[in-house]
Amino acid sequence: GESASTPSSASASGPSTPAGSGGTGRSAKGGGGRATLSMAAAAAPPAAGTPERGQYYRWLWFGTQLEYAILDRWQQVPPSEDRRRAIGYGDFDTALHTLQTLLADGREYAVGQHFSALDLYLSGLLAWGMFRTQVVPNVEPFASYMQRHLQRPTAREAQE
Repeated sequence: GESASTPSSASASGPSTPAGSGGTGRSAKGGGGRATLSMAAAAAPPAAGTPERGQYYRWLWFGTQLEYAILDRWQQVPPSEDRRRAIGYGDFDTALHTLQTLLADGREYAVGQHFSALDLYLSGLLAWGMFRTQVVPNVEPFASYMQRHLQRPTAREAQE
């Protein structure tokens, strides 16, 4: 198991984020945010057959859609009703609000009672959205959730 560490204060440029990426684990070597997930074997999903396991995969796939929403906002893809219906995330504001609603109660982990690759992925995605693309606001509940998990040893190992 991974132990939580006390987050250090963020620098003026933001918290520590995966190298070369501004946040999602995208390194100069390539591979994207999902490659970071494969490096996080210590951050295992909840046990098979539990409700948390289903929620884990639900939110993991939601994260991929949020990644597209952030990318589209960053690249200034014009919104339209046809596009909103055609894509998985709907629109940036709805996708971001969905994550905000999940984290609004101050929960330690996105799903269940243990750190998982989902926390690593969502934290890296938030950091990328805040500091690289600058389209995600650096506000609560995003800021504390992101910083708490990016300070974990697993996140630091994924940065190397």
